[in-house]
Amino acid sequence: MLLALGAAAYFLFIALTMLSAAYHEYNVGIEEYAKYEREREGYKRKSADEVISKCPVADAGGLIEPECLKKALNSFIEKDTSDKDLQAQQDMAKWAFFTLIVGIGGVIISIGGVIGLFMSLHQTKRSINISETVGQAQVRPYLSVEFDKLESVPTKGILFRILNTGQSPARRVRYIAAQFALEHPLVETQGDLITFRPEERYPLRSIASGQHIIGEAFKEEPMTAATWETVKSNGSTRLYLVVRVLYEDFFDRLHETKFCAFSEVTMVNVGTRPMASVEWILADVLNDAT
Repeated sequence: MLLALGAAAYFLFIALTMLSAAYHEYNVGIEEYAKYEREREGYKRKSADEVISKCPVADAGGLIEPECLKKALNSFIEKDTSDKDLQAQQDMAKWAFFTLIVGIGGVIISIGGVIGLFMSLHQTKRSINISETVGQAQVRPYLSVEFDKLESVPTKGILFRILNTGQSPARRVRYIAAQFALEHPLVETQGDLITFRPEERYPLRSIASGQHIIGEAFKEEPMTAATWETVKSNGSTRLYLVVRVLYEDFFDRLHETKFCAFSEVTMVNVGTRPMASVEWILADVLNDAT
C-alpha cells in the first residue's frame, strides 16, 4: 500500500513538473513576442530620431543629404547591434540559470526514482522472505509428546509417544527423558532438569508425517515408600515427567520440543484392592517448542 502511494506521488510530481515547465515555456513565448513588437516599434522611432538629430534638412523640400543619412544609419545599426548583443548575453545568463534549475530538478527526480526503486526491491525481498517463512512453516514437521494414563504405580520406565503432526518428515530425531519426584509446584525460574551431553551419542531416527515413535522415561533415583505416599496424596511432592526432543526439518533447520508434566493420582478400588491411577497435567514451566 505504501509503495503504491509512493509511486503515485512520484509520477504525480513528474507530471506537475512537466506541466509547470510547459506553462512556463508558453508564458515565455508570449513575453518574447510582446517584447519583439515593442522593440520593433522602438527601433523605428529610435532610427528616425537618430537620423533627425544627426542630419539636418538639406533644403527647403525637407530632403536629407544621402551621405549623412548613410552615416547616421550605420552608426545607429552598430549601436543597436551592440545593445542587442548585450541583451542576448543577459538572456543567455537567464536561460543558463533556468537550465541549471531544471537540471537540479531532474537530478532530484532521478534520485527519487532510484530511492523508489530501492524501496520497491526491499519491499519485494521482504515479501519473498515472508512468503518463504510462511511456506516453510506450513510444510515443516512438528513433534509433540503424549503420555497415556497410568493404571498402576510406575516401577520402571514410563512409556510415551513422540508424534509428528506436521506435513513433512522430521529428520535426525533424538530425545532424552526422565522422571523425578520433585517439590510441587516448580518455580517459574526453574532451569532445565535434563540436558543433552555433547560427549554422548544418541540414536537418530526419522518420523514421517502422522507417525510416531515410542520413548521411555526412567527414574533418576529410586522412589522411597514415604515419597510415594506423598505423591499418592497429591501433596507437596509430585512425580514429574520431563522430555526434550531435538530434530531437523527438510531445510536442515534445528528444532526442539520441551515437555514437562506432573502427576495427579486418583485411588480406585479394583475388586477389594485399592489401586492408584495416574494422570498427567502439563506444568507451567519447561514446556516449549521451536
